[in-house]
Amino acid sequence: LESDIEKLESIGVDILFHPSKQEMYPVGYQTCVEVQNITKPLCGKNRPDLFKGVTTVVLKLFNIVRPHNAFFGEKDWQQLAVIETLVKDLSLDVAIIRIPLVREPNGLAMSSRNRCLSDQEKQTALSLSHSLQEAQDFIKQGITSAKIIKNGIRKNLSERKDIEIDYISICDPESFIEKKQIRGRTLIALAAKIGPSRLIDNCIIEEF
Repeated sequence: LESDIEKLESIGVDILFHPSKQEMYPVGYQTCVEVQNITKPLCGKNRPDLFKGVTTVVLKLFNIVRPHNAFFGEKDWQQLAVIETLVKDLSLDVAIIRIPLVREPNGLAMSSRNRCLSDQEKQTALSLSHSLQEAQDFIKQGITSAKIIKNGIRKNLSERKDIEIDYISICDPESFIEKKQIRGRTLIALAAKIGPSRLIDNCIIEEF
């Protein structure tokens, strides 16, 4: 928290709202809000209650703070889509602003979880972005089979014994339905555990 506060102060933030868990979820709390369908694949497949917690706390924060704008990063593409659906379906008066995925100079997707990685683990984590870049190169060469692209990513990541793959997905970026052929706008997303951290990364293939 202290490092976050320092960063906020450095850009001139005036107020930080940081409620305690007890304030947000007092004794007797029993209400949850859930978005259906798009929460089930990818990050939700092995963690079925993940997005129920996300949508519930985000809705509570929106109700308390009443923001005009809320900013969410495209690194967690699925979470962003879930929140956009929440806002749309419940007619919430807040604009969701998409923040593009930001990478380190070496290509590693920026994440607060990176600070938990050793130098060696950070090098290992580069395999995620390298695999995505290689997938994009294959597609530019005319390879559009999702199975072939997935197998290539899996092979690259499996060569590193210190990477535990959670999922590799090639899907529609709105419905998250898996694709057999890469046609039209496509999301390539992956998640893996490296050391103590579960990392995610993605790229968008625009229509070609």
